[in-house]
Amino acid sequence: MKIINILLLLCIGITNAQNNKLEEVTNNAKILFSKLKEKEKNPLYIVNGITIEDYAVISSIKPEDIEGIVVLKKQSEIQKYGQKGENGIVEITLKNSDNKKLEQLIKKNSAIKFEKNNYKIIISGLISDKDVNPLATVVISNLTKKEAYYSDSNGNYSIRSSNEDVLNFSLTGYESQQIIVNNQTIQNVVLKKVNTNSEIMIKKPVVYLYPTAKTDITFSFNFNGILSTTFPKYESNWQLTAYPDGKIFDKKTNRFYSSLFWDGKQTFSEEHYKYKTGFTVSKKDLTNFLIEKLEILGLNTYETNDFVQYWLPILEKNETNFVHFYSNSDYDVFSTNAVNPKPETSIRVFMEFYAVENKTEIPEQKLVKTQRKGFTLVEWGGADVTQAVQNLNYKSNAKPSSK
Repeated sequence: MKIINILLLLCIGITNAQNNKLEEVTNNAKILFSKLKEKEKNPLYIVNGITIEDYAVISSIKPEDIEGIVVLKKQSEIQKYGQKGENGIVEITLKNSDNKKLEQLIKKNSAIKFEKNNYKIIISGLISDKDVNPLATVVISNLTKKEAYYSDSNGNYSIRSSNEDVLNFSLTGYESQQIIVNNQTIQNVVLKKVNTNSEIMIKKPVVYLYPTAKTDITFSFNFNGILSTTFPKYESNWQLTAYPDGKIFDKKTNRFYSSLFWDGKQTFSEEHYKYKTGFTVSKKDLTNFLIEKLEILGLNTYETNDFVQYWLPILEKNETNFVHFYSNSDYDVFSTNAVNPKPETSIRVFMEFYAVENKTEIPEQKLVKTQRKGFTLVEWGGADVTQAVQNLNYKSNAKPSSK
C-alpha cells in the first residue's frame, strides 16, 4: 500500500510539473505575441460598421462573402477613429450586410478562445523556402489564442493548438502564409520570397535637338524596360536632319517634328525609392516651383512650358507631392543616348513624384545648372511613383518583426 501511495504521489508530482511547464510555455508565447503585435503597424478593421480588433475574426471571413473593401489612409478620413486608426482603416462590407454571419464568426472565435482544455493537438513541421532551404526564426502566430513561437535553426517548429485555430507563418522578406488547424499534426510550410521590385511608367521622355547648323544625325537610345510608344516610329534608331531653330526632320516618315518622343515601363528595386533628398510641394506652389527648378536645371522657356503643361494637371491631383529630380548622368538609370555626331551639351531632366499627406522630413535637393554650348540636346521625362511607394510601404508595414 505504501508503494502504491508513493507511486501516486510521484505521478501527481510529475503531472503538476508538466502542467506548470506547459503553463510557462503558454504564458511566454502570449507575451511574445503581444510584443510582436506592438511592433506591427496594423490597420483598424471595420466590418459592416462594427470595429473588429480580433484578427482571427477577419481571417475567418470568406472572400465570397465580401461585397467590397475600402482602404482609408487620409488624415481627414481616419481622425474620427483616434489613435486606433493611426495606421489606416480597412472597411469591409459583407454581402447583404450580413450581420448575422458576422455575429456567428465573433461567437465562434470567442468560443474557441475560451474553451477549457482547448490545446488538443500538437502540430509540427518544417518551414522552408521553395528550394527546401530551412528558414530559422519564422514567427508562428496563433491568431486565435494570441500566442507566438519561433522556428528553430533547422526550420522546425512544434506547437500546441486546437481545431479551427488560425496559424500565421511570417518572416521578413517572405510572403506570410496562413492555415486553419483541422486535425492535422504535421504541417510543412513553404514561404515565397517577396518580390521587392516595382514597375513604373516612364512617361513623356521628349528630346529636343539644337545643332549650330543644319546637321544629319543618327539617334538611338538604350532603355532597360519595355517600350510602349514612340513618335516618330523608332526602329533601332532615328535618321534625322536637325536645324538650329529646333526643327527635326525624320527621313523615314518624311515629316518635320518639334521633338522626339517615347515612353515605356521599367522595373526598379525598392532601393530606387529610398530618396535621400527632394522637395515637398503643395498644390498651390506647383507652378512657380516647376518653373524655378526647371530653369535652374537648364531648360529654356519653351521646354519649361512643355514640361509644365504636361505634368501640372497630373501633379495637381494631389494636395501635396514629394518631388525628386534626376539630371544629366543621373538620368542614365532610365535610359542612355547614342547620338552621332555627339552633342557638345546634354541637358537631361527626369522628375519622380508621389503623393504625400504631410511635409517629408528630408534634406532639400541641390540642383546644378548646365550651360548650353555648341550642339545641344535637351531631354525631359517623369514618372508618378505613388503606387510603387505605397506598395513598398505596405509590404514593409505588413511584415511582422522576427526579432
